[in-house]
Amino acid sequence: MAFGFAPECSLDVHLNGLTPREFLVIGIEAAQKNGWEIIFCSESGFTAGIKPSESSWSEEFSIILKGEVATLKSESTGDQIARWGKNKENVTQFTVTFYELKSSLTPAEIDCKYEKLSLEFPSPGEDILNQNFPQYINGKKLRVSFSRAIACCHVTSVILFINMVFFLLMAVAGTNIWQADQNSLIFWGGNFQPYVVDGGWWRLLFSCFVHAGVFHLLINMIAMLFVGYSLEPIMGSARFATAFVISGIFSGITSIYWNELTISVGASGAIFGMYGVILALLLSDIIEIESYTELMKSIGVFVVINLLVVQNGSIDSPGLVGGFISGIIVGYAFVPSLKRDQEVSIKVQTIAVLLIAVFAIMFYCLKQMPTQYAEYEKKYLTLVSMETMAREAEYLPYRTSREKQIAELRNRGIYYWNECLRLLPEMDSLNIPEILHDKVYKHTRYCEVQLQCYELQAKALSGDTKKYDEEIESLRVKANAIMEKLKELENKRWNK
Repeated sequence: MAFGFAPECSLDVHLNGLTPREFLVIGIEAAQKNGWEIIFCSESGFTAGIKPSESSWSEEFSIILKGEVATLKSESTGDQIARWGKNKENVTQFTVTFYELKSSLTPAEIDCKYEKLSLEFPSPGEDILNQNFPQYINGKKLRVSFSRAIACCHVTSVILFINMVFFLLMAVAGTNIWQADQNSLIFWGGNFQPYVVDGGWWRLLFSCFVHAGVFHLLINMIAMLFVGYSLEPIMGSARFATAFVISGIFSGITSIYWNELTISVGASGAIFGMYGVILALLLSDIIEIESYTELMKSIGVFVVINLLVVQNGSIDSPGLVGGFISGIIVGYAFVPSLKRDQEVSIKVQTIAVLLIAVFAIMFYCLKQMPTQYAEYEKKYLTLVSMETMAREAEYLPYRTSREKQIAELRNRGIYYWNECLRLLPEMDSLNIPEILHDKVYKHTRYCEVQLQCYELQAKALSGDTKKYDEEIESLRVKANAIMEKLKELENKRWNK
């Protein structure tokens, strides 16, 4: 199974004078005000579920408190091939609601709410937000499959060996063997468009040897044994290896073409390519009829497992389709050399032509893709952080003095809105899709309106006058309208 990981968005926020318990209480209140369902809560933080809607495909939001820093994280839980923007919206929405509530809750109310929450807190050993999973795997079980493969086919054995070595190295390096995090997957060669286009073309193949967990690895290796036992003796090691490489690369290209912001790992795209080869050889009468039943059993088992996994929203469907179609093409391409197996020159020429063709297509496709997604995402997170800090100036405690309000509006609010306006042209200059340029333009207008609004608020407070109230309210309405357009654009971006 080639798991397609729906991206996440995380942001570290300093407590800024709040105690961890105050931050926890206000955070839970903010999540509930947003209509999110609290799933788990402890003194370390909480996890909330965001139900599916027209603008959301189901996400999970969490806060983990460590010292003076709170880590805000929104992560997709469904088959969200490209919903990274929604996760950013969740973080932004939470921070806005949080600072709205920050000044409305008294210390006594916070203490009372915390006491009620603490009654339901789990023991430290049951706190899943602060739990380390075992960093080892059952090597014996893996060695059993490996030894069986060695006795059968050379290339199949090598592929199994490389996959298991990669997984063991990841485990030794500290990667969670049950569910690897996205940073680890990218580090070890995960297929991710921004990195692939930016010189990391090797990831298209390397990602076939990277797996997200023990279950992911074992299912793919069992499937690899079935297809290896069935196909390698028929094709020969050289043709089998070529078909695996080409299917893996095409699967990777298809995945990043359709899933611009998804991390895809696993061998199943290449394995589905092998099934495409089997289909081509069956239709070409290369495979004898006695082999048909056994081959179809192995295909059926793996397809059923993948269909079950689809229910969990973890499957990279475009990658599987790309691998399968490329496998059919490769299978038919090898038919002449298989029918004249004694003529080595035909086999060598076919392999050479196929490899040259796949690398030419690969580099052509990569040239057509934007090259600066990663830089855009970094700058966008910085933008979100600065907007959050700017809004803090508007949500001060009720009894804050006028002088303090003016100072906060000028030194924090106006300052950070100006910083946002300096950053947005840098984002617009990047090589990104047109829809993101449109988003940057609208975001620029949003920041300009917010800056005007804050300047008028500071001016009104300085002159102790209400004559700007109508204009301030008009600007707020305008800012909200622009934000709604931004949300529509974000939905269009991910749902087109």
